[in-house]
Amino acid sequence: MRKRNLLRAILIMATVSFLSVIMFLVNTYYNAIYGMTGFSALWNTTDSINYYIRKNKKWPNSFESLSEAYSIHTHPFKSEDLLFFQNNVDINFHVDLSNKPESDVWYVRLKNGGLPQEEKNANDRIRSTIINLRLGKK
Repeated sequence: MRKRNLLRAILIMATVSFLSVIMFLVNTYYNAIYGMTGFSALWNTTDSINYYIRKNKKWPNSFESLSEAYSIHTHPFKSEDLLFFQNNVDINFHVDLSNKPESDVWYVRLKNGGLPQEEKNANDRIRSTIINLRLGKK
């Protein structure tokens, strides 16, 4: 009887351990895919904005105005891609390039807010492009 209870306890512990490991792996995989999707959307948008303001010397006024720039940074570009970016990224369309960029102004951010350091880096890159544009650099 005691041996049977011991075997039953070991089997239960092994099953719980196995299920815990499987849940951990699935959760890790999901978070990695989810994080990379956000990362991709954020940086493709950042690169597209940089391209747009270098080419047009003005800030984009809508996602549609960025479609040409998106097509350069996402290969092959499909119309669903624009919807993907709209669903995942917020763009501050109220930016005046004639004003000096301030460090507290955000230009682009993820809607889920999942990658704050990457958002900061993306905004710093856009800020740097605006400063270079104001200084006449390419």
